[in-house]
Amino acid sequence: MLLDDPLLRILGRIGCGAISVDGAGHIIEWNMLSQIIIGEFIGTVISTEIELRDGLKELMNNSNHRFRIESESWVVIPRKGKKSIALYSIPTGKYKDEYVNAVIVILDMERTKGPKLEVLQKTFNLTLTEAKISLLIIEGKTPNEIASLRNISLWTIRTQLASIYNKTKTRRQAELVSLLLKVSILP
Repeated sequence: MLLDDPLLRILGRIGCGAISVDGAGHIIEWNMLSQIIIGEFIGTVISTEIELRDGLKELMNNSNHRFRIESESWVVIPRKGKKSIALYSIPTGKYKDEYVNAVIVILDMERTKGPKLEVLQKTFNLTLTEAKISLLIIEGKTPNEIASLRNISLWTIRTQLASIYNKTKTRRQAELVSLLLKVSILP
């Protein structure tokens, strides 16, 4: 079943795939991003629960460590020419229950999921332009790259960044990115 759990929706908003499994390892539900990440990893479009299960198994088999669904654990799966994928299992039932359900969080480190423009505008009172620049900063763009992309002067970008720092009460890019990623959870 695709995406009924609010936790899976929230994980999708912050850029994580998520799959809920029962104690026997059967998939209960999942979010769309889990299908996309696993599909890209195995090189096919995933459209059924069986394909998702098989793709998840293939992903887990590419880890150098054992990934345990029944306990809190995590593994990192390296990829050639790309950043890694991390899997994190979070049990959702009672401790030591052999039939405990779990949520498997799938983090594709190639993907940067920032907040929505409207969230930035409403939370920090940013203009639309300031919100767009903030998202570019989250993506790792430098002020020079942003000026080039937006076809405006570096001085203008620096002025807009100063306004963004003031409105968000931050002083440096790293601090700004950390703060903005925190609000990615908002709808």
